[in-house]
Amino acid sequence: MRDYLTLGPTPWDEECVQVVSGGDYFDAMKSECSRYKELLQIRFHDRPEGVTFAVKTFPHDFGSYCEAAVCYDNADESQVSYAIYCEHNTPRHWGDTVAQSYSDWLEHEREDD
Repeated sequence: MRDYLTLGPTPWDEECVQVVSGGDYFDAMKSECSRYKELLQIRFHDRPEGVTFAVKTFPHDFGSYCEAAVCYDNADESQVSYAIYCEHNTPRHWGDTVAQSYSDWLEHEREDD
């Protein structure tokens, strides 16, 4: 079954567009999340087939908000593992464009077991 993990609206040490009651923020927020999704696609280039990135919209007391997400099939162990890998390796800054190696991460995880 398709599932997802949210990865935030921006890299974790960057400012992001805030939900504002009655404010005109949503287009800027969606654009920012789309930019973050593009960064994630660069950073996590070696995705297993079926793993994608998306911008998800969620309700909030003052309106809607967006976050980037990694989408995967929760019945496929390799896709679940990759989604967790993405969640643990989100970029800190907008400039963190260096591609990450999933196979290196897997090897390190096995060494720790």
